[in-house]
Order: sequence, then structure tokens, then C-alpha cells
Amino acid sequence: MGIYTHKALDLLEKHQLDAAIAEKFLGWKLEDDPEKSSCKRWFDENGKPTKYGTGCGMKLFHPSEDLNIAFPEIIERLKESNLTITCTVACDIYTCGIYNDKQREMAHWYDETLGVAICKAALKLLIRKAKKESPQ
Repeated sequence: MGIYTHKALDLLEKHQLDAAIAEKFLGWKLEDDPEKSSCKRWFDENGKPTKYGTGCGMKLFHPSEDLNIAFPEIIERLKESNLTITCTVACDIYTCGIYNDKQREMAHWYDETLGVAICKAALKLLIRKAKKESPQ
């Protein structure tokens, strides 16, 4: 699984960011939907279909823009891993930090939109984990 660098993460556009969250953070795959020809659907890490797809009546996966998606898919996944996310806003800039159960910061990101800050903090967490796990 390829992991983004900090610079590459900074340059991700929202559509690419949403796909990176699905693929890298959640472990999902975008595949042909057997029930709807010429449509693609996101399948979870266990191969089960999600409610998200690329149209055809399915909900689009845009956690960077829709907090109703970011909360159950990203924040709940963090909670399952005993991680906490805290977000603040000052001068129209959102800052989100991800912390372990000892309140140690694992990753953070700031952006003009809350959804992007949440998504990029989650991906930055993966960068940090990959660096920690890679042999020196």
C-alpha cells in the first residue's frame, strides 16, 4: 500500500482526497457493481458493498465535503482504534489533531474546511504509522 508524503498530501484535491481516504484509510476498493451495470461501488475491507458509489442512485463518497460521511466512516474508525480526534477553529482555520489513549498527538492538520482537515489528519496518521513500521 503506497503512502503519501506530507507534500503530496498537501497537494491532494478533494476528489483525490476522498478516494485516498476510502482506499488508504478505510481499506476500500472501487469496483464494478454486479447489481448495477456500468456503475462502480465502494466495497469495504471485507469485500462487502458499502452504500457509496459513483452515481446510479448510490450516495457519493465525499467525506472532505460532507461531515455526515466523515463522522461515521472516519471518526468512528478512529474510535475503534482507541484514537480520539479533536478539532478547533480559529480565524476560519480548522485544526484537527488525532491522539492516542495517553493523549499523545499522533497526527494533525489544518485547513479552511473541517472535512478536509479531518481527512488529511487521518492520512497523516497513516504516514506516521508507515514511517514507524518501516525498517531504518
